[in-house]
Amino acid sequence: AQGRSLFGGIQAAVAVAGMRALLPNADTPLRVLQVAFLAPVPPGAVTVDCRLLRAGKNVTQIEARLLVDGQAAALMVGIFGAAR
Repeated sequence: AQGRSLFGGIQAAVAVAGMRALLPNADTPLRVLQVAFLAPVPPGAVTVDCRLLRAGKNVTQIEARLLVDGQAAALMVGIFGAAR
């Protein structure tokens, strides 16, 4: 923890791990991660709710929400893309 919230890098790593579970090809590299920290995430259990937004031939977009007691504490959108 950092102060009253879990460090943002750890929040992002947990969310990306959840996103990877939805990828058609788990080896597809993460190209962009947009993060909105909405509320403090105290140390302890969190829920990661991921939703596939779009899966194309070369690019996949996935949304992840970190939930604390059912409330969104962080919202992230990951864009995964194959090499050109």
